[in-house]
Amino acid sequence: MSDDNDIDEEFDEDTEDWDPIAELLFDITEHFGLEADIEYEERKDHVRYHIEGPDMGVLIGRRGSTLNALQFLIGVINARKKLVDYRVVVDVESYRDRREKQLVDQAKRDASKVAREGREKVLAAMPAAERRVIHLALADRDDVVTYSEGKDPDRCVVIAPADGEE
Repeated sequence: MSDDNDIDEEFDEDTEDWDPIAELLFDITEHFGLEADIEYEERKDHVRYHIEGPDMGVLIGRRGSTLNALQFLIGVINARKKLVDYRVVVDVESYRDRREKQLVDQAKRDASKVAREGREKVLAAMPAAERRVIHLALADRDDVVTYSEGKDPDRCVVIAPADGEE
């Protein structure tokens, strides 16, 4: 079992390797009584922190609700303390990666149906990050357009035939 000092030493020994977001995530997982491995991955428009370990379901929550709250908390802390200057995404046990794949696959199926039948489809309400995945997944298609409607938390994506616009 690791002590607080082990974490501090890991980040403080070499200030070039110190990662304030990883340290914050270690502190949060430790507060939950969880042993976690945290790695990061630089992506095109953000840095994704992957949290792995036993009993991580508590950090995901029902339909990702706890993970979304954790993501929001990290964002607020980062904005107030200016810890890093890049967009941070937190993923637990690859939940976000799996969810993104599900959303992209469903969006493509729905878009094909919309294009074929010529009728728009309103998707279930979802958080902004998930709506963004849908919009990006279908952005290159010429036969459909996407837009969001409604007010949070009931905001949803609409997939519509491209010829039905204006």
